Amino acid sequence: MVNWQSDNESRPSGPGGPLPPQPQPQPPPTLVPSAWPAHLPSAPPPPPPPPSPPGKRGPLVLALGFLAAAIVTLAVVVVAILAGDGDGDGDGNSGGDAGKAGESPAATETTPAPTPGPTPAPTPGTPSPTPTTQAPTPSPPSGYREVTDEEGFTLFVPVDWERSSDGVSVFYTSPDASRTLQIFRLEEEPTPYDSAVIARQNASGADDYELIGFDGRSDDALAPTSLEYTYTDEEEGPRHVLDHRFVADDGVTLYAMVIYGPPGDQAAQREIRDEALGSFCQPAHCVG
Repeated sequence: MVNWQSDNESRPSGPGGPLPPQPQPQPPPTLVPSAWPAHLPSAPPPPPPPPSPPGKRGPLVLALGFLAAAIVTLAVVVVAILAGDGDGDGDGNSGGDAGKAGESPAATETTPAPTPGPTPAPTPGTPSPTPTTQAPTPSPPSGYREVTDEEGFTLFVPVDWERSSDGVSVFYTSPDASRTLQIFRLEEEPTPYDSAVIARQNASGADDYELIGFDGRSDDALAPTSLEYTYTDEEEGPRHVLDHRFVADDGVTLYAMVIYGPPGDQAAQREIRDEALGSFCQPAHCVG
């Protein structure tokens, strides 16, 4: 243990007297700060560590240099990787924005851009959108011709049939007189159905009358009505009749179209009747 002396203590000395031997200086002990007595002055700082021998500093410095270079290289690689990832994200975001930009006009546009090129001309013969315009009348099929009758209607009839008239009725008759197409206007009957009922009653008094069919609607004033029957004529013998009552194109005028022929000729009679009905029109409503 080191003996410390107070400042008021005196050391023996004399001019000629020998001095007591001085103790060898000892390095101050390293003290733990927490163990240093609180009533004593602060302990002196510890002496610096002795320098390392010159011969051992070279390898250490060299190792530290390699370590620093490795750290710098690693940092450069990490920065490069992060920079590469950032560019990829930028491209992805750019692509997404470009996609949205491409979709944005489509979502906001109300009128598509016009297609370059000349505007096609309208197709000739296209029907007008007005409700009063009808489709063009087709050309007559083989074996038929179109006639415009002086009684105010147009229709198709067989090419070799001849016209005749009797009062209000117009007749087109085959060369052998076995078949006849009759057209006349109905003046008194209010509907096609009412007119067909009267025609049925009148025909029922003929010889050998037989009703084959009656097709009509009493609840529809504009609906056509068809009557089919057979009877025996005094001059021509057995006859088959197709009687059709209908409203013309003007929605007001009523017509009757009746075709007569032999009983075994129903198919040919129906064809003639259908061609005449399909082409029938009034001049103001026919479209050529």
